[in-house]
Amino acid sequence: MDSKQRVWQIAHHAEADRVPCHIWYTPQIGEKLAQVYGLSGAALEVAIGNDILMTHVGVNLGFDAELAPGEEYADDWGIRYKRVFYYNEVIGNPLADLSAWPTYEFPDPAWPRRWQRLDELLATYGGSHCIAADLSSNYFEIGFHLRGMERWLTDLVADPGFVEALLERLDAFDRQVARLALARGVDIIWLGSDIASQQGMILSPELWRRVFKPRFAQLIRLVKEAEPRVLVAYHSCGAIRPVIPDLIEIGLDILNPIQPLAQRMEPAGIKRDFPELTLHGGLDVQQLMPYGTPAEVRDGVRRLMDALAPGGGFIFGPAHALQPDVPVENIEAMLEAAAEAGRYR
Repeated sequence: MDSKQRVWQIAHHAEADRVPCHIWYTPQIGEKLAQVYGLSGAALEVAIGNDILMTHVGVNLGFDAELAPGEEYADDWGIRYKRVFYYNEVIGNPLADLSAWPTYEFPDPAWPRRWQRLDELLATYGGSHCIAADLSSNYFEIGFHLRGMERWLTDLVADPGFVEALLERLDAFDRQVARLALARGVDIIWLGSDIASQQGMILSPELWRRVFKPRFAQLIRLVKEAEPRVLVAYHSCGAIRPVIPDLIEIGLDILNPIQPLAQRMEPAGIKRDFPELTLHGGLDVQQLMPYGTPAEVRDGVRRLMDALAPGGGFIFGPAHALQPDVPVENIEAMLEAAAEAGRYR
C-alpha cells in the first residue's frame, strides 16, 4: 500500500496498514534533520515517513521567503514582512489606509512562482504520495494581513459593505487558485484561517457563521463538484470546537491541527463527538515535544494512537510545526513510536 492509497483509505474511515503521517516542521528543524538523514526538502519528508507532501500556493507563500535576520520584504499582495528570530512576521498592511482600496491590485493566481514547488512535487511524488495544495489563510486571516488585526475586527462590525467587497475579491482569487490546483491533479485542497486562541474563538461563532461560513461552503462545493475524489482539509489553531459542526455541515473531510492544550480540544473528545471527520495532528508541541523526555514523547504518541487510530479517520502529526527548541532525540522518539504504535493489527 502506498501513501496515496493509505491516506485515501484512512480518510474514508477504514483501517489501512498503518496510520498515515504528516510531520511538519520549521526550516531550523529541517536543517537538523538534514544532518541526520543526509537529505533535504521533499526527499527528507519522505524519508521520515510523511504520506502527505504539501506546499503553499496562497497568501502564505510570503512566510516562505528566505530572509536574513532583520531583513524586510513585500510579497505579491503588498504585505510587508520582517525576519524576526525564526519567522517572517507581518509588519505592514497594504490596506491599512482604505484610500488605497479603489486602486489595490490583487495578485495573479497563475503567477509561475506560485506553482513551481507544487509542480515539482506532483512530477516526482504524485504517483505515490498525497499532494496537498495549501490555499490558506483564507478570508478572515488574509483580511487582517491586509488591514491589520484591530482595523479588520472593527470592519467586520462597522463596515460590512467594505468587508463584503473585499471578500468577493478574495473569493475570486481563491476559486481560481483552487481550479488551477485541481487541474494539476492534487489530492488535497488545504484551506484554513486561524480563528481561535488557546481559550476560545477570536470572533464570535455567530459572526463567523454569518460572514465566513458561506464563503468556505462555496469553495468546498467548487472542489467537490470539480473533483469528488479530492479531500478538503481545514486548519485553525486554538479552541474551535463551537464551529466544528458547521465545518462538517459544509463538507469538510479533514480537520487540523487538534491543538490538545486548547480549551475543549482534547483529541479523544473530538474523535468521540465528531466521528465523521478525519483528524489530522493532535500531538502536543507546546509542552511535550520541547520539554518532555524521549520516553514521555513515546508514551504520548502511543496514547494518541490508542485514542484516535481505531477505525481510521486519523492522520498522525504534531499539532503545529515542530519548533526550533524541539530536541532531535524527541523527534526520533516520536517517529519511532509512530511507526510502531501506528501499525494496524
